[in-house]
Amino acid sequence: MVMTKSGKGGVPMKPDNSRQVAYSPFFGLLLQKKKHFLVPMCLIFLIFYFSLPVLITLKPDWMNRPVVGSISIAWIFATAQCVMTLLLSSIYMWRAREFDRLVQELRNEESEEEK
Repeated sequence: MVMTKSGKGGVPMKPDNSRQVAYSPFFGLLLQKKKHFLVPMCLIFLIFYFSLPVLITLKPDWMNRPVVGSISIAWIFATAQCVMTLLLSSIYMWRAREFDRLVQELRNEESEEEK
């Protein structure tokens, strides 16, 4: 009996080569590049995001100090968080193109080895 994608007959499944891919140096490089990018980005985001409620709790007088007219430091900080979110998502989209290119190279490498 031939195993198929649907399990009832049809197109035969390709042999599972996930272990081969997982141990390839190219895949390791891809994971390393993603980790070196994503970990700092996530830490920057989380620290900046949670600092607003923490500062409002710990330093309410300082955060409510007016800077421009009646606009306080807290409002500037909250606006900066929106800008930071847009900036980080743009940076991620830019770097994701590189990750997508590396994944495509890995797929091409694997398809060449299957031939």
